[in-house]
Amino acid sequence: MTTAKHACPICGEYAFEYANSYDICPVCHWEDEEYQIKHPDEEDGPNGGMSLNQYRAEWEKRRKTA
Repeated sequence: MTTAKHACPICGEYAFEYANSYDICPVCHWEDEEYQIKHPDEEDGPNGGMSLNQYRAEWEKRRKTA
């Protein structure tokens, strides 16, 4: 088993073995990829048509209501 060393930019959990791995976070389901990290307001990417900043805001909203 590999120990995750890279934190998810959405939920903060150490979910990825390395940065920009294209893996899916098991906690918030964000796909870790470089383009949206470099362009956090860009909606064109693998994460349901949401930018990193939109996804992060939605995650925070869901966390507060859970």
